[in-house]
Amino acid sequence: MTTNISYYAFPAAYMLCILPHWYAIGLTKSSKDLPGFKNLSPREFIVKCRNLEKQTPVVAKYLRAEAAQQNGFENLPIFMASIVAGNLAGLDTGLMNKLAVAYLASRAAYNASALLIQYH
Repeated sequence: MTTNISYYAFPAAYMLCILPHWYAIGLTKSSKDLPGFKNLSPREFIVKCRNLEKQTPVVAKYLRAEAAQQNGFENLPIFMASIVAGNLAGLDTGLMNKLAVAYLASRAAYNASALLIQYH
């Protein structure tokens, strides 16, 4: 019998959602292009960065990281509900494990592409 690890994907998925935000915070601390960040009002800072006349590559990367974080948290409840529904429906444990790992891999790939690909 295969051990059901699909529920363990929940904290892993959460971490994949929050990591881009932590990366973005790191950018604010290491770049002079992103001054004045306060974690009390991060959305206001995002708007401020979007409205800059000249967006440097660091600012663009910051905005992509925050967008990746927002995208992750927007689809996290759907992923969690899918895992719960699949397990309650009695789907094969091996299939559920593979689907959970596939989601985590796609989330990691999405984050990597958002942070590594330079848009012009």
